[in-house]
Amino acid sequence: MLFLSRLKVVCLLSVIGLQLLSVNMSGIQPVPTKEDPSISLYSDEKSLPLFQHLHTVALFLGVSGFGADRAGVSLITHSTLDPYVMSWSDDDGVYDTQVIDLIGLLQAPKPRVYATMQDLYVRDEMPAEDPIQTAPEQRAAEVRELRIPTLPLTTLKRERQQEKEWKVRDLDSFETKALELLQAGNALVWQDQGRTFRAVGAIRMQATCAHCHEDKKDGDLLGAFTYFGFKNPQPGDKDRTFEHQLAELAQQEPFSKELIDARNSRDSSTDFMSKEKWPVPEEAVFYIDRDLAHSGIVTSGMHQRLKALLARLPRDKDHVEKDAASK
Repeated sequence: MLFLSRLKVVCLLSVIGLQLLSVNMSGIQPVPTKEDPSISLYSDEKSLPLFQHLHTVALFLGVSGFGADRAGVSLITHSTLDPYVMSWSDDDGVYDTQVIDLIGLLQAPKPRVYATMQDLYVRDEMPAEDPIQTAPEQRAAEVRELRIPTLPLTTLKRERQQEKEWKVRDLDSFETKALELLQAGNALVWQDQGRTFRAVGAIRMQATCAHCHEDKKDGDLLGAFTYFGFKNPQPGDKDRTFEHQLAELAQQEPFSKELIDARNSRDSSTDFMSKEKWPVPEEAVFYIDRDLAHSGIVTSGMHQRLKALLARLPRDKDHVEKDAASK
């Protein structure tokens, strides 16, 4: 299945983890900033938006490359980044990300957005793997509603692949403010815009990044992702009994036969779920965690597995080969 193939690069790193202690079904409310109540901060890593952002970071780091190389290649092929990563439904609503782009901090005198997906979305030229059939006027309305910046895009040649190009732009006012808040130590900055939302989440330095960033210390801000998405209230007649049943079952660790049977009973033609076996093979745990998160479920065990995965990334092939050769 296409979605599963996109995650293949990191699924084998999933770790069957610690005892589950809690479950979150309706999202953890962010803290509004004093200066602008429409801008809020997420700091609890078990909150759905921040949990989904950290998965974006994991998928980004899970392929070989350096910074914007990952963004350009991965966004075009969707082998790593995918709007579906930052999408979910919970008891409050349905959140559907349309555009994810990288904010780069290290390669230019001032921050810039590698607006690869923005460019494709605005021009209605998303890859064939993710066909979005929209009329030009409908797409133009979506772009306006999402408040995608109309700042000029500049074309940059890539250093290593001259036949390829990047589309870059300056930060807009929200991204500029969000970056200040990330520099102050926050993890995810969120702006509620009614039927749409925007978010900017941090990519921070950790020990495994030292190959390329020897001058940085743990926790330093290396970059960020900027998100644009739609938010719709949960329909009043929506029955989420099944999701609440899964949330209760997901608190058992390791995942039980009852959980697998419940997931397998759902009509898989309407989502990205695949049939699973029990006992759950290690490589399937990542897929189950992703499916639960998209249903609005985050448990302590899921959170611990994601932290373990992030701690082992990036696994850049060039560095692995270089290290092996030096031994």
